[in-house]
Order: sequence, then structure tokens, then C-alpha cells
Amino acid sequence: MPTLLGLIGSVWLSRGSTELKFWLMCAACIVVVAVLTFAFFVPTNTAFASGTLEEAEAAAKLSRWLTIHNLRIGFGMAAAIFGCIAIRA
Repeated sequence: MPTLLGLIGSVWLSRGSTELKFWLMCAACIVVVAVLTFAFFVPTNTAFASGTLEEAEAAAKLSRWLTIHNLRIGFGMAAAIFGCIAIRA
């Protein structure tokens, strides 16, 4: 939540400036991270924790989980980079 509040404030305060585009790219990456978290990771982690998955199904889900996790980390890193560029702009 603090990340979202800080990001919203940064976008708001940079209206009309050159760094706004970088804050918006940062915000887009954070939105992707949030969507992936709530649409995929929360239900998948709940399924893992429940212990109701068959072994083959769990292995397939874990493989997909790792792939999407790497994607999520990439978007998080991109958001950090865009934020740093916006600060320097």
C-alpha cells in the first residue's frame, strides 16, 4: 500500500513535467504486478497450501508459478528502474 500511495503522489506531482512518462511506465508495471499477484498468485498459493492438488497437477502448477513469478519480478524491476529514471529526470 505505501508503494501505491507514493507512486500516486509521484504521478500527481509530476503532472506536466518531463518525468511524468517515466512515472506512468512505473505505474503500469506496478499494475501488472498487482494483477498477477491477485489473479494468479493468491489463488495458486491457496491451492498449494490446501494440499488438495494431485502430484502431477502440483508439479505443473509449480512450473507455471515459477515462470509467471519470473515475469512478475521482471515487471517489478522495470518499475524500480523507471522510478529511478523519473527521479533523475
